[in-house]
Amino acid sequence: MIKQARSRAPRVILGAICFADARPAIRLGAELAACIGGEIRAMLVEDDAVRRFAALPFAKALIQTKRASQPITPADMQKAFARDASIFQETLDQAARRAAVRWSFEQRRGQFIAEMRNAASAGDLILIGHQRTHDPRGDIVLFDPSDPVDDRLLDIGAHLGQALGQKLRLFVSSQTVDAVQARLNLWCERHPAMPRLVVSYQDAADPTAFLRYLSETRPSALVASVGSELPNDIDAILDIARCPIILANDKRTSRPEEV
Repeated sequence: MIKQARSRAPRVILGAICFADARPAIRLGAELAACIGGEIRAMLVEDDAVRRFAALPFAKALIQTKRASQPITPADMQKAFARDASIFQETLDQAARRAAVRWSFEQRRGQFIAEMRNAASAGDLILIGHQRTHDPRGDIVLFDPSDPVDDRLLDIGAHLGQALGQKLRLFVSSQTVDAVQARLNLWCERHPAMPRLVVSYQDAADPTAFLRYLSETRPSALVASVGSELPNDIDAILDIARCPIILANDKRTSRPEEV
């Protein structure tokens, strides 16, 4: 039965298909939940594509510590999911305690991105975990070509940039730069105890430059909106950026909450 949604705390929907992908997103999730005064709803998704691959007779798993591979069966894959779920929860609990935020955890089966979106309601943040390919700290990248730029995205980007001590690189319309800078100045005035925020701008009108930047620099995180006009679909962006992606769920297109 569909009823009017009850008032509740905003949530960070944090998901990954393995702990290696979840690990770089867990601290981000804790910082985001603290920023919005909300809680974390985390999930490990047993992705359909991974499960189908594990059922193939030639399937092999890569052992990163040994730089080798070994045969894998569906039973092996389920054990791996269980191990990852356990360490995911342990690590999330530690990060959430430090940030003083509440959290919950579940395991799901299905198509990864679809499960993430299905779990989100109006006002939630979707945090897609993805393993980074190397350690150097990259920028927090924000993409929003709309006019005006979403103030919520700017606040999230500014908080992460300050909390993590990383530059905020904004891909926005050149016509919105003055308004964006005014919003960021206001954020910094309201949070004087936070570290200095370093900002740089690039024009979002050139999607090729945006994708090239993601490919060449490997950012720490990408912030965008579910409704933003990203130049590729989310799966393609993940493959290019190789970093966690934070999506602000569009309140106008979110589904009603079921109770």
